[in-house]
Amino acid sequence: MHKLSLLGLSFVMTACLTAKTNTPDEEDTNTTDSSFATIYDIQTGAIAEGETVTIENTVVTSMLTGDEEGFFIQDEGGGEWTGIYVFVGQAGGGIAPLIGDKLTITGSVSEFYDSTQLVISSAENLVVTGDATPVPTTVTSVDDWEAYEGCLISLEDQTVSSDVNSYGEADLSFGIPMDNTFFNFETCFDASYSSITGIVTYSFEEYKINPRSQEDLMGGVEGECAGSFSTVAEVQSGDFENRTVTLENVVVTEAESDFDGYSVFWVQDQGAGEWSGLYVFVRENTAAAITVNRGDVVTLTGMIEERYDQTQLVLNDPSDFTMNSAEGDITSVSLSSAPSDWENYEGVLITLENAVIGSGGQYGQYAIDNFEGMTLDDELFDYTVAEGDSIEALTGLVFFSYGEFTLLPRDENDMTGQEAGDGGGDNTGGDPSVATIPELRDGTFTPGNVVTVSGAIVTNVGSSSVYIQDPTVSENAAVILYFGSDTFSVNEGDEVTVTGELDQHFDILQISSISDFSVTGSGSIAPTAFTSAASDWEMYESMLIELQGVEVTAGPDQYGTFETSFSMNLSDYWNTDLATGVTVGSTYNITGFVNHFYGNYELLTSDNTDIVAQ
Repeated sequence: MHKLSLLGLSFVMTACLTAKTNTPDEEDTNTTDSSFATIYDIQTGAIAEGETVTIENTVVTSMLTGDEEGFFIQDEGGGEWTGIYVFVGQAGGGIAPLIGDKLTITGSVSEFYDSTQLVISSAENLVVTGDATPVPTTVTSVDDWEAYEGCLISLEDQTVSSDVNSYGEADLSFGIPMDNTFFNFETCFDASYSSITGIVTYSFEEYKINPRSQEDLMGGVEGECAGSFSTVAEVQSGDFENRTVTLENVVVTEAESDFDGYSVFWVQDQGAGEWSGLYVFVRENTAAAITVNRGDVVTLTGMIEERYDQTQLVLNDPSDFTMNSAEGDITSVSLSSAPSDWENYEGVLITLENAVIGSGGQYGQYAIDNFEGMTLDDELFDYTVAEGDSIEALTGLVFFSYGEFTLLPRDENDMTGQEAGDGGGDNTGGDPSVATIPELRDGTFTPGNVVTVSGAIVTNVGSSSVYIQDPTVSENAAVILYFGSDTFSVNEGDEVTVTGELDQHFDILQISSISDFSVTGSGSIAPTAFTSAASDWEMYESMLIELQGVEVTAGPDQYGTFETSFSMNLSDYWNTDLATGVTVGSTYNITGFVNHFYGNYELLTSDNTDIVAQ
């Protein structure tokens, strides 16, 4: 829908907004405990987070966002500090705002990932009082974008300085990205506009302008939309970020369909050399439609992006992939010593001559003593090495991750002439050590160690992972087994013995690369009961527990998470019906598993039968 047509329709279709309407002499019970304020008061800090306020004469500036969980409003007249996002997710469905609706609205002030919002609990908190024209503020210079967060603004004489990336964003000459929160605009590098109107949002530590329809993009002149032909070396050594390119007749050096949970492969200019290799990220719909193998010669069109400082080409559509032949020559660049800068070889297939394995083992990584700045990594191939080993020809792809360059061998053929050294090794990749789960958790064994655990009871079975718990202890008693895509047969209550590598994924301890697994009996685990918050929830990570007499104090947020009186969040990650099972202000006994997520501890319930009201 276009902006002008929405404004026109708002005069006759205001009833489409499911909300309370003014009735003379009717008492509004939803606003009696709130104070009157303006959005300016909220955004400039006169209203504290958590306070409930009523705003009069505010104007709707957007339709519902793509996830239909909220919309934007603005004080009449616009200007700095006058816009805000209204979160309606916990108010239920049926709310359909029209741009230009004039409202009286009641809600609580909240900060969500550093973005201010007004949270309403019911459609009754919205009263349509008339209509007005949202006024965009023309911005010519900005010292601090925070003053315009949530505001409708206009930028004049803008040029697009990138193609639209995989997140629906394009950079503008003003220095702010344009985002597709409201509609999927079509634009490309070097397109120009006499003006761009949109709402300023803040996410992932970045401010963005979000046009609401095509009519917010005025006076557009098309740019260079077609992908330019380039070599991988030109892309890697030049400035192609957020540009669409076509790579013609490149050779596939590794056809790994599942790398770190994603579908990817690697390509290289034929003949190899510095800057000649590239990582290709494949969208899900494309991955199902194409097949690649080592040695395939292909032509690709996609956007060049930097992900955590790793350059990649994003393949969005099967039509952007062409198979030319299956007879390409894969060339490896041979190195006898470390280069001055490993970045020149990012994505390139290289061979290190007479590599000496150094210390390591954690996460399957080892230093390479005679090639400074390079770390051996087992992401593609589960090798067995030990400190002091020497490898006559160590081949792999150069990858950049977590601030360091790593070498990824593809299979056993990439590790030729390996000889055992005298450096020992700390039980990483060797014979397993017998361990208890508490020993795994207290640091007796560290990530990279191969261990065998016996006598644990299965407490939960997922699609690719299993929770197990030691029945003899009440703290540091549980760990997750990660099977990935492997098949396994196990049920809750099984007693098991398992052998695998201890590792840590997003701060969650787990046993992966499982080489042996068997069911040896049966048993049961009673949930550990808590009547108040634990002093340190880390001791109970992955354990089955019960929170007794816990009050739900807030929520849900945009991710379906509720806060509780036990300093433990409730997550709907497993239980998608969680919002129907709890009510803010009520007290429950809740059974679930302790999970560590982005620095916070949360409880994962299986379904609402795990929640019992008191």
